[in-house]
Amino acid sequence: MSPEPGIDADPPDGQPEPAQPVGREAVRDALMAATIELLGERSAAAISVRDIAARAGVQHSLVFRHFGDKDTLLRDSLEWYFEAMEEQVLSFRDLPDAIEQILGMATTAEPLAMARACLDEIAFPASIAVPALTSRLMGHVADAQRASGGTPRFDERVLTMALLDLMGGMRVYRDLTRHAAEGLGMPVEELSAQMRELVVAFAVWAASATVEQD
Repeated sequence: MSPEPGIDADPPDGQPEPAQPVGREAVRDALMAATIELLGERSAAAISVRDIAARAGVQHSLVFRHFGDKDTLLRDSLEWYFEAMEEQVLSFRDLPDAIEQILGMATTAEPLAMARACLDEIAFPASIAVPALTSRLMGHVADAQRASGGTPRFDERVLTMALLDLMGGMRVYRDLTRHAAEGLGMPVEELSAQMRELVVAFAVWAASATVEQD
């Protein structure tokens, strides 16, 4: 029998064979981490159970043993990701810092995985309907609004979701940013840094905007 690609095949010459996860928790974590990585690369419809298993370094039958089906694995992986990021979310000091840290997260695959999951209409579990990231950012938006001393112009919930959509879009369209930088004759790092600065400025302005009183 020929080796199954990514699982039984020998590693390329000169590269050590990756250690396979052992034990229920290690296998589950490896499968969920692999799922998030793959969601950062392509849509859920283009990911197979064999793809996930190969990335995790386990037999594909373990997906069914531990999760039952692909849809459950997708949902559990997203919930697992939100739980894992909660510690970083709790470190947000204020609204500008929250924006900077969230945009920093966007240099990894996970935020794009969540964005693709939304586009693919993956059903999120009720436990992450309002994840820690959203509630924490909303809290800092509310703090900034209270500091303005007036009646906020924007609903804190709407502003929070607008900011999350804006930052998610920056990640989804990162290739467009790279092409734009080339067209503008700018280093992509410089363009990205200025875009991040603009988002922070917009967030601070929007949170401090108040309704003019007659």
